[in-house]
Amino acid sequence: MNTERIKSIDVLLLAGLVSIALMVCMSSPLNPLSGKAPGGDSSTFMTVAGGLLHGKIPYVDFFENKGPLIFIIDWFGLLIGGFTGVWLTEFVLMFISVLFAFKTARLFAGRAPSFVSTGLAFLILTRFFEGGNLTEEYALPFIFIALYKFTAYYFNAGKDAHSNKFITIGACLGATLMLRPNMFSLWNGFLFVLFVGEVWRKEYRTLFKEIMYLAAGVAVALAPVFAYLVITSSLDECIEQYILYNFLYTAAGEGVPCLNVPSLALSMLHAVNNAVFPLIISVIWLLIEDRRKPRYGYFAGYALSLLISFLLLSLSRRGFAHYNMVLVPFYVPAFAYGADKFFGMFRFFKHRATQLLIPTLLVLLFFNRQVSGTMRGIYALTKSETKKECATFGQEIDRHTCKNSTISVLGYSCWVYLYTQCQPASKYIYQYPVEISESRRDEFISDISNRHPDIIVVPLTNGVCDGKYWHKAYSQVFSFIEESYEELFTANGYVVFKHQ
Repeated sequence: MNTERIKSIDVLLLAGLVSIALMVCMSSPLNPLSGKAPGGDSSTFMTVAGGLLHGKIPYVDFFENKGPLIFIIDWFGLLIGGFTGVWLTEFVLMFISVLFAFKTARLFAGRAPSFVSTGLAFLILTRFFEGGNLTEEYALPFIFIALYKFTAYYFNAGKDAHSNKFITIGACLGATLMLRPNMFSLWNGFLFVLFVGEVWRKEYRTLFKEIMYLAAGVAVALAPVFAYLVITSSLDECIEQYILYNFLYTAAGEGVPCLNVPSLALSMLHAVNNAVFPLIISVIWLLIEDRRKPRYGYFAGYALSLLISFLLLSLSRRGFAHYNMVLVPFYVPAFAYGADKFFGMFRFFKHRATQLLIPTLLVLLFFNRQVSGTMRGIYALTKSETKKECATFGQEIDRHTCKNSTISVLGYSCWVYLYTQCQPASKYIYQYPVEISESRRDEFISDISNRHPDIIVVPLTNGVCDGKYWHKAYSQVFSFIEESYEELFTANGYVVFKHQ
């Protein structure tokens, strides 16, 4: 094969990987062609990131139970180009995930089956996407890089602890911990098996080096964030909200005690949905088929990491699909191994193009429902009108306020902050899950009573604005609204009140 042909194949391959990342990111409401407004967690993160642009400090000026890295990512995106800037950042990080997924697949299979298996893994990701711009999504580049490094460590000759592998693996762990504190299962499984192996072989010096390089990598990732938290005097609040509060949040979600084995087993079955079954089947097949001794450690770490992932997903029965994003990296080795075997069944054809085209088309045919579902979802985003409706809603509020005006939104509707010039009146920009902490809830109510926001936005419940649908503690807020506020307008399922 001549050099020019190799280059053309590389260009096509790169274009294909970019297309996979683009397919996923076009499922985000932040994409430039979308007419849908960002909502849920995404709007919350951007509200906090927007506050950073105005000199505010996460955890001090905003209550949040997610890690600081998500706000840094969204801050950078808003800085370079608003919603579109966040989407571009999302796309770049997604491409890094796709690239390292492909590099991992290449350790199991040839180019074509690796590309197809990578595409399938990210096609399944769209099923878990739930609007994107989420901590699980931004953890994927770090998880995929670590997976590739672990895989290369076992599959390539020359396992040298002096290499950059363990520093990189540690840095990726540190970055992931700065997003959410419970997405570490990949490192848990692989490192446990790796360290036990070193002890079994009595290679204590190697073990020490690996631990030191790993710790150095974690420190490299954590040091800048730690320094920022110390300088801004927000470290204590970060620990309180990001770590301690999340234990309370998990308990409030009817989580399953680890020692209650029957309940835990039932919860794990609850966590496994239809999209996860192909992963389980593929992994079992992979573990049975590949019996090469040098890879035993790898597959033991791989299986243990997957088991820990299911365990962590099962401890909280909240059922959010985006939690399953952290499973996507596990699809890649299993799918790549299976795809390589499948493509090999067509090598009896004389022409190379036919050998590749037929199995690719058969795979697409098998997954056609997922492909068509993803395309329909992207098309629905382009036809949505909610972005215009939210912009009109914000403009109407701005007509009655100024840049120094304050606003408070009840419920979990942080999108309102993104479409108005008003500044949040309280650090509690949403009430759920804040209200599971009585002291936090009381602090929010005190903020409303003492600061007198210029605007209060209340979501309609069953078509009406009535305090009886809220926790009884909020009766003070509704009494305060009745005494000191007048109704400004009703739109988009919300009532807007203005301070008299």
